[in-house]
Amino acid sequence: MEQIPYQEKIKGRVLALAAEELTEEERAVMAMLWTNFNVKKITQLEIARTERWMGCHPTHEADIRANKMDTTTRQVRQIIRDLRIKWEVPILSDRLGYWLPTSEAEAADYITSLEREVVAQITSWRETYNAMKHSLNSSSSLLDQLPLL
Repeated sequence: MEQIPYQEKIKGRVLALAAEELTEEERAVMAMLWTNFNVKKITQLEIARTERWMGCHPTHEADIRANKMDTTTRQVRQIIRDLRIKWEVPILSDRLGYWLPTSEAEAADYITSLEREVVAQITSWRETYNAMKHSLNSSSSLLDQLPLL
């Protein structure tokens, strides 16, 4: 049985999205990711500045005026999350931006980095919880299970 090259698998997944009912915003972000496939990572700000539709939600964020770019990048993060969860697009990210993986090794490295982040976050929560548990003389059955994770 012949193996399909990893990049072809990603291309197939992206092309399959054409038949899906993505929102205009999801399509715009996917277009940017695909245009930059195997070229460069794209940042939240690059997405926000490139697409005119990005901005504050007129109803829910009308009172936020100080930094509209914060709400714009929040919207970008939500669109990326929707693409990952709802449409199962394998979008990778790090502090330098978002991109589509080009190899199985790159995808595996991303999962390993997520694992490191989870362990670090749990360790931090465990330390904070233990300190607060002692100082407040109060506990949580859920948080008491953190050492088990």
